[in-house]
Amino acid sequence: MQSPSDKPAKRVADGIGLVVKKKRKRISSSTSGTTLVNSACTTSSQVPSILSSVPNNSHALTSETHVKSKQPTKSDDEFDDDTILLNDSMPNDTLLCLQIYTRPKHGMTSETCAYVPIFTASDDANNVDTKRSSSTHAAPFLTKQVLLHLLPNHALTNEDIKQLAAANKIRLLQLHGTAIARNGLGWRGDGNDDEDMAVMETCAYEIASRMALDAHFNLKSEVKAECIHEWFVGQLLPSFTGKTWILNSSLESFIQSVAARKCDATNKKWNVDEMNNMVKELTDAGLLLPRRGVGPNGGEGYWFSLPGLGKAAKSIADGRLSILRRIQGSKFKEKKRVTLEQEIGRPKDNSSYYVQAGKYMVLDLLAKGVVLIHETCTGDHFVRIKQA
Repeated sequence: MQSPSDKPAKRVADGIGLVVKKKRKRISSSTSGTTLVNSACTTSSQVPSILSSVPNNSHALTSETHVKSKQPTKSDDEFDDDTILLNDSMPNDTLLCLQIYTRPKHGMTSETCAYVPIFTASDDANNVDTKRSSSTHAAPFLTKQVLLHLLPNHALTNEDIKQLAAANKIRLLQLHGTAIARNGLGWRGDGNDDEDMAVMETCAYEIASRMALDAHFNLKSEVKAECIHEWFVGQLLPSFTGKTWILNSSLESFIQSVAARKCDATNKKWNVDEMNNMVKELTDAGLLLPRRGVGPNGGEGYWFSLPGLGKAAKSIADGRLSILRRIQGSKFKEKKRVTLEQEIGRPKDNSSYYVQAGKYMVLDLLAKGVVLIHETCTGDHFVRIKQA
């Protein structure tokens, strides 16, 4: 049984570009930005009354009603014949859910999403501890399975994710090393899980990528970092929307096609050698991760990534194992949900180890179907491991 915060949100819009009956009123809203890397992710759009069960930061969406124009109205019948088209400026349920769960309240970090740490430039580039202590920014995301868990129609949510990715409104990033397995000795890590995919707003990814480039050049070459970032977000990312990785052959074809153009939208001409050097810099900065051509979907190329994505994946895997081992080692094979959420995600004193919030980790395991919630007659929620 799920807690109220985990109940699927009620869907009243069934996708992008829907036509709905309304009065002669227009509703506009703006999603408040945050002090994290998605601080520039502001949305001015029409927002329906959906997502009846959301975190405490749900009032991040505020609305203001504007009367349409000084034209005579027919009547006060709310089911009149006037319709408005919900175009691309209207977020669908999947995008709204992602924004509400990842955009924190009053600039504070949200406990209902995961974060990729962004390590800013430090004076001692070779000191790992210094780099960790300078991680003052984080890029928020939800895994694809959590989105499917929060929204009721899995088929429609999958289609929404594909459409949003194709429209370059979200970026899909593959997480590595997050799989878990159970054996006779307990729970352990078990390599990669292809289903563990990070879903991040494009604006948050672009800001995080710029921070990564600034850290890579240690703020000593802002002009070069700006030039590479301009090509990365203006040319490369829009050409490979909806992709978690690209083939070397596809990248080479893209570079040749861009070089053949007279100029791009900014009246800038790119040559092959310059773009090959930028690919190398993006790889060194951690925004492109080399991919080996192994497995059924073999093919050498590059994963789209962030320099802190590996740490985020490891923290998710460790958080899962920590919760499962605590439940397995308890007397009655269950733990109170509030207790787990408080214990998990709390780093030890003077520890620079990166961890995810306990609330998100419990939500993550619920989404994967590994645990379930047992509600007592007093309303307390206990987390149990789901029997195979």
